[in-house]
Amino acid sequence: MNSKSFTSKCVTFQEVDGVVMVGFADDEFNTNQYVLLQRTLQPDEHDRSLGWDIVHLQVDSPDQSGYDSIKNIRVTLSGIRIELTSEALSVFNCSDVDIAFDIDGDRYSDLLAQLKHVVDECTPLTV
Repeated sequence: MNSKSFTSKCVTFQEVDGVVMVGFADDEFNTNQYVLLQRTLQPDEHDRSLGWDIVHLQVDSPDQSGYDSIKNIRVTLSGIRIELTSEALSVFNCSDVDIAFDIDGDRYSDLLAQLKHVVDECTPLTV
């Protein structure tokens, strides 16, 4: 299957109302390509029963999103590679997403901290 790749000019991360989010976009205002990872920090029983207690991934559109889609995440100072599960291929139409970015060391450290916060025990994160 094919790989999706783009350069992110906007790297963002935040925690709002108990949801931690990490996002990458090709442009801050005129976004065409993006990736959003998010996870509820304190899921309730309802969330757990629906499988909403793990990482949610969205790529370019709400139509290309889902839970339990990530096989592995690899991060370097110059980018991130998100490998998708074989079950996710039909939703995302790709086997992995490669995102290049250019951020300084302090921002990179903050990004890593947020990524470690957003991933769950089922999502391997390689640095």
